[in-house]
Amino acid sequence: ARAAAAKDACYATHMRSEGDRIEAALDEVLGLVRETGIRTEISHLKTAGRANWSKIDTVLDTIRQAREAGLPVHADRYPYCVSATSLDSRLPGWAQGGGDEAILGRLGDPVVARRLAVELDEQTPAANWEETRIGGTANPALFRFRGATVADVAREWRCRPAEALLQILRLDKLQTEAFFGSMSEDNLRRIYAEPWVMVGSDASIRATQGPLSHDHPHPRTYATCIRFLRRALAGDWGLGLEEAVRRMTDLPATAFRLAGRGRLAVGAWADLVVLDAAALEDGSTFDTPHRYPGGVCCTLVNGQVAFDGGQHRERPGRWLVAGRPEA
Repeated sequence: ARAAAAKDACYATHMRSEGDRIEAALDEVLGLVRETGIRTEISHLKTAGRANWSKIDTVLDTIRQAREAGLPVHADRYPYCVSATSLDSRLPGWAQGGGDEAILGRLGDPVVARRLAVELDEQTPAANWEETRIGGTANPALFRFRGATVADVAREWRCRPAEALLQILRLDKLQTEAFFGSMSEDNLRRIYAEPWVMVGSDASIRATQGPLSHDHPHPRTYATCIRFLRRALAGDWGLGLEEAVRRMTDLPATAFRLAGRGRLAVGAWADLVVLDAAALEDGSTFDTPHRYPGGVCCTLVNGQVAFDGGQHRERPGRWLVAGRPEA
């Protein structure tokens, strides 16, 4: 961290915990910032799990105080209350050690599998199974369950949801991605009320056709910015249009030291999006994720038209390097 700080690099952290141990995880991150001075971005800030929703006051107050003390800390968040990660993250800690081969060995042991099913049943409220959706799968036999809840699968297989989860993991050899409804809408609004929170998708590149279209990603992959702006215009975040746009443009460009980006100014790079505010729609859903959002009329990247009339045009993008003027 010291070496990175000396280069004015940014540390984008996925904290050790976003749930039960979030206070300790946040203290760890801020301690590192105090010790090294490294610029820090807290990725997809949240307090996950209903039992942790009330911790949002402590979390936001702690970050505010750190910033007031001069610590260079920002955060980002996507405009959804559903997260995405691997389905095997639902397994208890004792069952996750030793790598994939060891985990699959436990799942294949009838005695251990029964213990896991009982423990998952005891620790998981019934409503959570209805809020946990299957995302990407590697096994073609499971493709038809993409977008379905674990409860849906259990009903079809005539078993308990915990047993369905374990069977999915076995059949897919731990390659299953899932969506978890673990966050609070009220907390989401409170997070976006902070002027140091930018918009981030927490997603990688996808496309509606070709090799990047074969999985089943979270709809935030396509819809994050349009969903955020659409809800901002509806008054959901308590932000004006200018501030909502800043959260997606100037704030991240400033936080990550991207020179000449994020604002309209003489000499800056002409990165522009022309929108039809009346036609904004997410497009992408949990059932049908590979869809572009509505309301995007035209996009210019580095002054060249990259998207217009529903069609991709030029590909004028370039690598961005923090703190380095572009030629």
